[in-house]
Amino acid sequence: MKKLFFILSFFLLVFAMGSCKKSEPTPSLKTKLLGKWTLTKFEDYQIPADPQTDYSANFPPGAFMEFKDGNADNFISDESGSGATTAEWLVIDDSHISIPSLNANNFEVLFGANSLTLTALETVGGIQHIVKYTLSKP
Repeated sequence: MKKLFFILSFFLLVFAMGSCKKSEPTPSLKTKLLGKWTLTKFEDYQIPADPQTDYSANFPPGAFMEFKDGNADNFISDESGSGATTAEWLVIDDSHISIPSLNANNFEVLFGANSLTLTALETVGGIQHIVKYTLSKP
C-alpha cells in the first residue's frame, strides 16, 4: 500500500510541476507587424458590387510596406517599387490598425503563416468600398 501511495504521489508531483510551466506570451499586434512586408495585391470593391469599378491588381516587384517602432514617420510604403513615402500608423486594438495616409482609419489585420492582409471599409463620395492589401514576408 505504501508503494502504491508513493507511486501515485510521484506522478501527482510530476503532473503538478508540468502544469505550472509558464506559457509563452502571445506577441502583440504591433510586435507581429514590425518589419518589412512585400506588397503583393491590392483590391477595391464597391458595396454593392459593381463590375465596372471593382478593381484588383498585383503590385510591381519592389513594392513594400515597412512598419517601424517609433513616434512619427514610422510607416514606410512604396506601392510602385520606385519611391517610398513615410507616414504614421497606430494600433487601435488587438486586430485593427490605422494608417491615415491610406485614407483608412480602421484596417482589420489578419495574419497567415507568412502573409498579412489589411482590409478596411471606407466611404468615398457616399459609396462604400472594401479595400484590401495582401502582403507577404520577404
